Amino acid sequence: MTETKPFARADLAQAPTKLLRNGRVANAVVTRVEIDGRSWTVKDFSARPWWVRTFIAPFLLRRELSILARLRGVEGVSQESFRIDREAMAVLFMEGSNIGREPERVTPAYLEAFEELLRAMHARGVVHLDVRGTGNVMIRPNGSPGLIDFQASLYTGWMPGFLRRLLEDFDMSGALKKWLQFQPEMMGEERRKELVKLVRKKGEESKVAIRSIRRDAIDTIKKAKKDGDITEDDQKRQEEQAQKATDEFIKNIDKVIADKEKEIMTV
Repeated sequence: MTETKPFARADLAQAPTKLLRNGRVANAVVTRVEIDGRSWTVKDFSARPWWVRTFIAPFLLRRELSILARLRGVEGVSQESFRIDREAMAVLFMEGSNIGREPERVTPAYLEAFEELLRAMHARGVVHLDVRGTGNVMIRPNGSPGLIDFQASLYTGWMPGFLRRLLEDFDMSGALKKWLQFQPEMMGEERRKELVKLVRKKGEESKVAIRSIRRDAIDTIKKAKKDGDITEDDQKRQEEQAQKATDEFIKNIDKVIADKEKEIMTV
């Protein structure tokens, strides 16, 4: 059976439209469109270069619509979406504003409900991956949380458990960050400890990356010595410089982590 779409591209030309975001060349032009008394968010790649329309747009549109389909029935996510054509999609517009514009409405009850929304999303095998800022986190007219813009989202059902948990932790760190930003006095010790744990994990990942760079540098220096491009003294000096730079980076990371932990745990 052919799906009946609420509107087609031809309808867009006559509809009242408001530009929400023009975006970069590989992203869609995002508009709010009023058709038949209903508001829609339209993501449209038709004005982008041919290579974006041909290769990038179909993939991004298909993935986002698939994610939204998995989240049908989850309160706080738009429940209507469809493909307009190869280059565009529409999602029922979510009324409200992002929490950065109405910080006084971000209550402890709101933040608890936001955590529940993330858990409900994760239970469907979806991670949003763009909730650490405030732009995609909505407060609706009734005070409840909402999420928009699932372009960066991923389906995690096929992933190994450790990777799925890592991505879900990334989402939840966005919720914990909002407690610290909007309701630090009401955050509670458990949430503070959880955020500290995530900060430490991020710090360890950064140190692993720095040490990996040092190993690559040492391998390059050893190869240069083997090939006769540098002397033994040059090799020793450059290896010492690489180690010194690594130690300095690690020291700075440790300081940033310690300062952040102190900030988080200070009530």
